[in-house]
Amino acid sequence: MLLRLERLRLVGDEPALYSIDIFDASLAEPDRPLDAWEGSLFTYIQERTGQSLTHTTAALRAEVLDPATSARIGALPGLAWFVMEQTNFTADDRPVIYSLDYHRGDLFSFNVMRRRREEGDHD
Repeated sequence: MLLRLERLRLVGDEPALYSIDIFDASLAEPDRPLDAWEGSLFTYIQERTGQSLTHTTAALRAEVLDPATSARIGALPGLAWFVMEQTNFTADDRPVIYSLDYHRGDLFSFNVMRRRREEGDHD
């Protein structure tokens, strides 16, 4: 069974970060109180299971939330959000969490460095 965790972070009274994390329900306590989900999910999983999440693959894109989601989280309709679609892995390359993190486009900016590998470099 999978657990879907949706969280909303505010700046003042405004929604700023909306996240959806999907992971195996066996990683969480069955009756975990709602307020206990406010901290780091990675830290919680590591402390509960001893598994460290060491790396992530991510796709980045801009997206407008659908009207129902915008209304539910109190966001302005039609506002662009910066989305990070991620899979989070353990050191042995086992996927543990699938995440969609929506960062409000007018509040966040990101810097990315891309590096070209030299010919002959391999993973």
